[in-house]
Amino acid sequence: MEITINNETDASIDEVWTKPLNQQDWGQNILSSELAQGESVVVFLSKGIYDFKFIFSDFTTASLYAADLTLVETYTITLDMGQEG
Repeated sequence: MEITINNETDASIDEVWTKPLNQQDWGQNILSSELAQGESVVVFLSKGIYDFKFIFSDFTTASLYAADLTLVETYTITLDMGQEG
């Protein structure tokens, strides 16, 4: 399934890690390169329920838990840390 990740934060995203909901260990980084501010990328995953971990260039992290990708064909994640600017 197609997943679009939009980076609307003030930092680049260096890594995006995923794992199925009930799995303990994170899988591989699904980004092939850094996702700069204002950029988007499309990645593909099998349908399922996933946790996501985002690691930014400023060493902060963000997480999205239990994203249900079972009943949709596309899914969009927009990261906006609520920063003004």
